[in-house]
Amino acid sequence: MPQSTILSSSLQIRKAQGEFEQAFIQGGQPFSRHSILVPSGNQLRTVHWHKTTGIWGSFNEKPPAGRKHFWNLFGLQNPADHRRLRIACQINPSHHGPAGNASCIFAQDESGEIAILHKGMLGGAARGLTLDFFWDNTDYEATDLGGRRFVQITTLGSARLVDDVARFAAECARIKVLNASLRN
Repeated sequence: MPQSTILSSSLQIRKAQGEFEQAFIQGGQPFSRHSILVPSGNQLRTVHWHKTTGIWGSFNEKPPAGRKHFWNLFGLQNPADHRRLRIACQINPSHHGPAGNASCIFAQDESGEIAILHKGMLGGAARGLTLDFFWDNTDYEATDLGGRRFVQITTLGSARLVDDVARFAAECARIKVLNASLRN
């Protein structure tokens, strides 16, 4: 990735988030009020299913109580075949810049292209699903930005955005299965 700057203004981040959401849902089949398994139980949300790439996504600008980031969920199950969907990964940029606990950032390069980058935080550090475990087992190459490692998932405006997100979600799901198999 060419020299990049992490987006830090709320306005820039909200604009990038809106572009990400619109690009992903375009061409997807909506399923309203579908049940998604979340850590606190189930949540009914609209999901957009892309049959050709085998991924659903759900976007929510209103984060759960106490969180200061967008809550973008992605999974690999067909909503038509599953009453409750499991989350493969979350791509959750902070509303207010590169907060330490946000799993994702937007970064703009010199040409103006905006990339979506993820730290590799998949949740579940208590279960051994740590950043080190992610980086030791991922097929992605690290992109260094601001002294931190990131996966570049895709760029806004890319014709492959949905495919790129599906690839990242599949990689996260694979790493979660590997982690679970080592813990049993």
